[in-house]
Amino acid sequence: GQLRPMRPTNASDTMLTLPEDWRLTVDSPIIYQASGFCGGGTVTLSIGQLRYAYALKAPTCQAELAN
Repeated sequence: GQLRPMRPTNASDTMLTLPEDWRLTVDSPIIYQASGFCGGGTVTLSIGQLRYAYALKAPTCQAELAN
């Protein structure tokens, strides 16, 4: 029963493939716990000149289009 810290996952450890003219911007780090709990956050999806802001709701990081 010894607890050991998990190695943090860096953005470079994961890959999200988007179409060429799409860009996903994370406004601040999104923290996930080992249990799978997501602390929430915000992201912006840019498709050409269009911008869509999403709120990621805790505890699952379900994305909701922000107004």
